[in-house]
Amino acid sequence: MSSNLVDQSTLKMQVYKYLRDLIFSGDLPAGQRLVITDIAEKLNVSLTPVREAISQLTVEGYVDTLPRKGTFVKELSKQEFLDAYEVLGVLDAYAAEKAAGRISDKALKELERLTRDMLSDDSIDHYVECNWRIHGLIAEESGNQALLAITTRLREEVTRYRYVSLTVDRRIEESRQEHRQMLEALQDRDPQAAAQVMREHRMNTFRAMQKFIKSREKTD
Repeated sequence: MSSNLVDQSTLKMQVYKYLRDLIFSGDLPAGQRLVITDIAEKLNVSLTPVREAISQLTVEGYVDTLPRKGTFVKELSKQEFLDAYEVLGVLDAYAAEKAAGRISDKALKELERLTRDMLSDDSIDHYVECNWRIHGLIAEESGNQALLAITTRLREEVTRYRYVSLTVDRRIEESRQEHRQMLEALQDRDPQAAAQVMREHRMNTFRAMQKFIKSREKTD
């Protein structure tokens, strides 16, 4: 394989991750137009890796290309979000149950560190970063690669909307405590307790999100 092909592939992934992170964080909001030439100029790359990155984002459902109008960040509907989050809750509970029976000491230490880190900072951005890593590690420790792949994909889908649920009725404080309970269940290597804590954690967030959506609908 030529070095040029390797370089192009690397550039594509760098551009892809850059755009995806902006979409997840909300810095590229739903409906935002993506202009290939502007992105290429800003990142100082050719048009090819930008086109390839946008093509991948299109396949994954993050952007839409409309004939004669352009390419835009796709909006995930409220129902699509709720459906995805509901499924994620079921699968995360199963992942926690599986992980509790086989989690390594090394992974437990990392979860302890991440949970302490989550409790030490009040910012939502910091919480979301720790939350992502905690849930990803639990899914990894389940030992089921299919489960890991599916839950990762679902977490990616809901990340853009995850922030708002944390602003509902001090949800972020409750969520931090739920993560501590989750850690304790995993430390006890109790599959049933781990699954129950995770199930309640996801359900509480799901209800907070439903509440937020209903409040927005009343004001629209």
